[in-house]
Amino acid sequence: MRTQLLKLDELYKLEGLSTHMIPVNSPVITKESKELVARALEEGWISSAGPYIETFEKQFAQYLGVKHAISVNTGTAALHIALLAAGI
Repeated sequence: MRTQLLKLDELYKLEGLSTHMIPVNSPVITKESKELVARALEEGWISSAGPYIETFEKQFAQYLGVKHAISVNTGTAALHIALLAAGI
C-alpha cells in the first residue's frame, strides 16, 4: 500500500473546501471600551487585581445568576479551577 502525503491546500481542493482564511470574528471595540482601557493603564491597574476585576466578577456572577465568579488569565487556569470545583 502506497501512502501519499498531500499539501494542505491540495487536500482542501480535493474536499471542495476554500483555501482562503475565514476570520472567526471581527472585534467590536466601542469608544467606552477604549476609554476604560486607557483609564486602567493610566491608573496602573493592569494586573490580576483591582477595581476593574472586582467589578467584572460581580457583574458576571450577577449575569449568570450565581453567588460568585472569578476571572483568570488563561484557559488552563480556568480548566484547572473547573476541575477542582467539580471535585476532580
